[in-house]
Amino acid sequence: MPHLAQSFSLLLFLITALWAQNTSSDPDEKAIQIIHDSLKTNTGSDKNGCAGEPVLLRGSAHKKSSWLDSSGLRISSSQEIFVNPTQSTFYIFQTDFNGSVHHDTVQVNITPDCPPCSVHTETNIVTPPGKTITLTANTNEHCTRSNCSNRTPPADYLTKGASILSGTAHYVISLHQTASIPEETLFNGSIDVNGGTLIVAGRAILKKINFKSGRIIVTGELTAPYFTISDTLENYGTVNVDSDASIVAPGCINNYGTFSVNGILTLNSRAYNHSKMNIGSDLIQRSNDLFTNECSLVVGNDLHINGTFINKGAAAVTFNTFIRDGSQYITDDGSYITSKNMYVESSIQGGSAGMSSITIQEELYIYKSAYIDGRIDICDKNGIEVNVGKMDKNVSTDCRTAIDGIGGVASFVWYDSMGKIVGTGKSVTITPVVTTTYIVTVIDVNGNSVSDKINIKVE
Repeated sequence: MPHLAQSFSLLLFLITALWAQNTSSDPDEKAIQIIHDSLKTNTGSDKNGCAGEPVLLRGSAHKKSSWLDSSGLRISSSQEIFVNPTQSTFYIFQTDFNGSVHHDTVQVNITPDCPPCSVHTETNIVTPPGKTITLTANTNEHCTRSNCSNRTPPADYLTKGASILSGTAHYVISLHQTASIPEETLFNGSIDVNGGTLIVAGRAILKKINFKSGRIIVTGELTAPYFTISDTLENYGTVNVDSDASIVAPGCINNYGTFSVNGILTLNSRAYNHSKMNIGSDLIQRSNDLFTNECSLVVGNDLHINGTFINKGAAAVTFNTFIRDGSQYITDDGSYITSKNMYVESSIQGGSAGMSSITIQEELYIYKSAYIDGRIDICDKNGIEVNVGKMDKNVSTDCRTAIDGIGGVASFVWYDSMGKIVGTGKSVTITPVVTTTYIVTVIDVNGNSVSDKINIKVE
């Protein structure tokens, strides 16, 4: 918890801010009551972290909740978020319980210079000859990292003078107009965004939305039966699409919250996923534009790559991944993708320092037109079915990369005393017959190498 002076300043800020929002000339209208009650709102103990590494915050509440930063700006409507502050700060967890607002705070203490990746094995082992034993390498939390981001909305997003939308009516937001669905407000109508700006801070469960041009900023929740995005969508909260969605030029998605499509998502323009994106059916990239995944992408059916697809986080594809001729899949250090099957007709580009991972459950076809370059571990559980493309010498196919966390991998290699590789992964099973020494080497996501050894005495 923050120090007493900090807690008092926070409480004073919250009371002042909410008093300003709720002061009314109507004597019968009551301001929101501020209650700090850990039984109804609880963030747990203070957190410690390192600069550049994510910190997980969990709030516990039975009612509607949100996270605020130290300035009081709402940054998420989820109970669980990742934050990545550059210096020590605190965050506020807010819930609405029976008409009153409750808060709890959590301090995040940031260390600017953290220890590097380290590895250690068990203590030395004494075993009879011919007995099978398992050796395990244990790493600290600095061998992996995550690109997941929970950025805050622009400071001026709650523009003064915006029209307030409520009820079930149809609204048209034209050029130079701004309309807002405030916090604690439910809107069930339909909207045409035609050059103006729509701000969704509350809940919008729409009958229909036509987004021709302009800007949409979501910090609350937006649900639509279908969604064609023709201009800029910035999501810091939750967007749900009941059926299909598409992006058409010059449209662009910047997702810092949770973006979910039950059907197909078709990309004919740019999209940037900095947090969580869930696609129920296919994700189809039809153009030469860019898709960047920095955190968590889940595809319920097939992934079709026809442009430039940059993966800096974790991507999970239920069935098939197609990397079409003329496209490019760029896998950043520490990223991984899993897929039932993969068909590679074009280039896969990895990093030159840390490892990245491609894991295939059933079939992998690398065609003649394919070129794979960089420090990538390709793991096909059944062996690569077709491999007639060109592979750089840094590409490995021995399943040595262990995946650990979203967007974080570390490479493990075990050697005997003669320098021969005896296994890969965090654990290795051996059957020693003479006394010997085994060495495990770990390469972290930045390409740094650390090692440890264990002595096996056979008697």
